[in-house]
Amino acid sequence: LGFDSIRLPVNIVTANDPAALATMRALVQGVGGSAVICMFGTGSLTTHGTGRIDSLPDAIGAWSRVHAALGDLPGVKYEIFNEPHGYSLGCNSPPCGTPASYLRDMRAVIAGAKLPEDRCVLDSLGWAADPQTLSNLGWGGLIGYHFYSWWLPANSTRQEFSALFQLQLHGLSDRVFVTEFGGSLDSANQDYEQPTTTDNNVNCLQGMDDAVQALRKKGKGIKGAFHWHGWMDGDSFSLFGAGNSNGRAKV
Repeated sequence: LGFDSIRLPVNIVTANDPAALATMRALVQGVGGSAVICMFGTGSLTTHGTGRIDSLPDAIGAWSRVHAALGDLPGVKYEIFNEPHGYSLGCNSPPCGTPASYLRDMRAVIAGAKLPEDRCVLDSLGWAADPQTLSNLGWGGLIGYHFYSWWLPANSTRQEFSALFQLQLHGLSDRVFVTEFGGSLDSANQDYEQPTTTDNNVNCLQGMDDAVQALRKKGKGIKGAFHWHGWMDGDSFSLFGAGNSNGRAKV
């Protein structure tokens, strides 16, 4: 299908499991050694969790073990924390965190686990949809960005999705990995190439395609993109799901 890199999730439990890390290493080597490893919610196995680092010592220990297992593969990047929605502009006191405390926590993990900063990817603020605020805080490294069909209201156009993508990545795109993107892949729209004014799933993927091509023409293309989620679980996002061939072709 043309993929030359994969994004794999890790959490505290799997980082503490040598067998899981060995499997992860084999998967990465199976695609030529290029991957993004992403730490998901540290306090829960089944949900997005608090959207914050719940225990810095646990996160540091986990990343230390991941780096020990994969650090000799130079094509592996470390996405330190997925969708940090627990760090918000409106936070004034714990248990929530502020954007500034998010960057402090991420720097603490990087330093504590002795990770090479040039291999570290920090997710944009919120649900990984606000890279500009992260950059304005002083992060000059790689950025993770997510782009989904519900980022805009229903019946938004491909032009509006393209404009949003380009606006949010303005001046930053050449250090951004789109570590998640997608929408339902089962719309009755041939290869998701036909015009529509009512289907955000189609228009999101069309708009992202338009935006990436526009940025590339300006010499400011993105670092890479990873389709997420639902590869094999049979839902409407599943890349290999029955009835999802139109969206799969666009991805």
